Amino acid sequence: MAPRAVNCRSLRRPRTTATRRKRSLQTSGEWLKWMLILREPMPEFCSFFVFRPREIDLIHTICADANWSTRDISDPSTRYLFTEKGMSVIAQANALKDCGLPCEGQQHGRLLILEAEQAEADNIVQLICAANLILEGFPDTYSSPTHGFPLSSDDAERERIFEHIFCTDGYFQKFTYRETLPVAVAVAARAWKDKKIVYAIHKLAHSCRVPHDCAVI
Repeated sequence: MAPRAVNCRSLRRPRTTATRRKRSLQTSGEWLKWMLILREPMPEFCSFFVFRPREIDLIHTICADANWSTRDISDPSTRYLFTEKGMSVIAQANALKDCGLPCEGQQHGRLLILEAEQAEADNIVQLICAANLILEGFPDTYSSPTHGFPLSSDDAERERIFEHIFCTDGYFQKFTYRETLPVAVAVAARAWKDKKIVYAIHKLAHSCRVPHDCAVI
């Protein structure tokens, strides 16, 4: 007589109501944890890069190709004033009190905001600055940004930063508009995923900053 087959399922310990409830709570807890992470807003950083209003849509498209999450706001420094044919710039923050509202045909620039972690935002800012330095071909004489500035999610705190930090000398001069800046963003975005090219850009930019005081004879 053949031995009777044993049903392994029948040997398993039956699941009790308490066990099912525990597993359900664990699953719900993990789900809630991930939902909170997904809902938590990404940190935002001021890049200090200012663009003409007509350029900003192109800048967002370029940034999206590099998987950079960006948005823009009106430049809180109001340092640059653009017209169809040109632009004007304020050198010192204390001159703001003498400036009135923009006239017809004048517009303030658009400030690029980076939605990223601190390290990534800093790397993006530094790479764009390096690419722009190469394009211009000579060391900048202005106070170019070296990192992103964290922006609070609280509206009142953000306004305080705009008024009492960004509109004071030191940070005011970091707000940067250059004609070559859109191209610099495109170069940086294209190089972003290739560490060798990123390294080459920084190395070449560094050589542009080094003063050539000693001529080779």
